[in-house]
Amino acid sequence: LVNVNKYDSVTEITTGNVEVGRDLTITITTTQTTTGNITFSINNNTETLVLSNNQATYTIKNITRGDYLIKAVYNGNDKYAVSQDSVFLEVDNLEPSMTVIPHNSTYGEASVIEVILNDDAGGFVTATMEGISNTSEVINGRALVYINGIDVGSNRKVNLFYSGDNTYFNRTASSNVSISKGNFTFAMNSQDIHIGSDEVITIIVPAKTKGTFTIDGD
Repeated sequence: LVNVNKYDSVTEITTGNVEVGRDLTITITTTQTTTGNITFSINNNTETLVLSNNQATYTIKNITRGDYLIKAVYNGNDKYAVSQDSVFLEVDNLEPSMTVIPHNSTYGEASVIEVILNDDAGGFVTATMEGISNTSEVINGRALVYINGIDVGSNRKVNLFYSGDNTYFNRTASSNVSISKGNFTFAMNSQDIHIGSDEVITIIVPAKTKGTFTIDGD
């Protein structure tokens, strides 16, 4: 009785660059001239792949954040023995790019903070200046945040917080905005009176106005 052993085989898993939100192609390569199939699994979800020129490929569409245990078992044939390989992948979010473009404004107008992120970024941006905050949605990688009620001054610091999304981490940034003096307008109301009577004059000014008025009776 003669025992004829099968040839050993080697199975190897390789992957392309792993980026959350992108397609990931996984290639399984076995010993040259091997034929047959691969039992392929990702986190215990299994399917069968057929070898072609001792290779098989599998693509994960739009891979999401998480941990992935990938296994490939070459099931052998009448010439080659079984072999296997496994890899563990950690897919994490990406660091976003973040450009802050502050737009200087005039007192009484909203201060506009423009934030440019990656083109495919979503989420929200919150801007805070002198205790006043506002939040805007990121659309196509861009957000415009409007803040009202900031006093006149140069280099007013504004802090930005990007919330992140399923693809990108959150991120913070800061910038400075200048608020210039606005054109002062007011209204004055009075009534006709008789000589010797007291007159009440009402002056209506913008909010937060401080100072005094001099009324000339001539």
